Amino acid sequence: MIFSLESNKENSPRNNKKSPEEITADTTASENAIQRARAELRVLEQERSKLDKRRKIQLKEFDTAKSDARRLLEVCRKKN
Repeated sequence: MIFSLESNKENSPRNNKKSPEEITADTTASENAIQRARAELRVLEQERSKLDKRRKIQLKEFDTAKSDARRLLEVCRKKN
């Protein structure tokens, strides 16, 4: 039982103080993660912009094909 209490004291969060070097390393890692996340967001925004442009072009092409088909249908109806 005494061994268990000693073990708990050793693993206590109060005893787990970080050195200044460890804190600096954690901060640097955190800053790097933030920079990576921001870069990833920029890339995703660029991809979204490209997809939006492509979608607009496809919608215009679709509308053009649709109006062409309607004109053709009207021409065919007039002939019959």
